[in-house]
Amino acid sequence: MVIATAVLTDVVLIDETFGADLHARDHDEGRHELAFGDYTPGRYAWLLDQVTPLDPPIRARGAQGLWAWRPGPAALPARIVHDHLVDQGGPKAARRVREEATAP
Repeated sequence: MVIATAVLTDVVLIDETFGADLHARDHDEGRHELAFGDYTPGRYAWLLDQVTPLDPPIRARGAQGLWAWRPGPAALPARIVHDHLVDQGGPKAARRVREEATAP
């Protein structure tokens, strides 16, 4: 199941300072990141931005490790498709997808 989309902004090698910074941030912001991961020094953390939950989640066939997911326009909320296409192909691409999605 695909439960969200996000932009991977960085991959960070975890060291002792990373864990301390994360612990302080969790405490200051009332978050619980430390409860949901293994932040042992020597591992890597993925930093995400623009996380958009999908409701309802979308069924998808995955794979171990990283895999490319290429949803059709009907699978995603229209706003996400529109924003992506404007970024990638401009307003004409976004208009074409809207037209395809509403065609009989």
